[in-house]
Amino acid sequence: MGWRFWGFVLGGTALVLAACLIYLQVEQTRCGYQAVQLQQAYSKWYEVHRRLEIERARLRSHKRLRELGRNVFHLAPAREDRLWTVPDPG
Repeated sequence: MGWRFWGFVLGGTALVLAACLIYLQVEQTRCGYQAVQLQQAYSKWYEVHRRLEIERARLRSHKRLRELGRNVFHLAPAREDRLWTVPDPG
């Protein structure tokens, strides 16, 4: 085995290592873009979730329900003889 053979082996090894390095850099870039996309999707989801929580709190507000009953459905407050209290089971 001469120097020429070892030159080819060394050159081939260098080419394989260079190809692996390029592949790893391309994968790192792809993963970086994917991470940015996931962060953007999470931010969008979080904003929708936050708005829904605010809306749910607004919809469950006793003050808002009282206003809806009075203004939209033209309801009057219940008379004392119509109120029922349920004891807390806990």
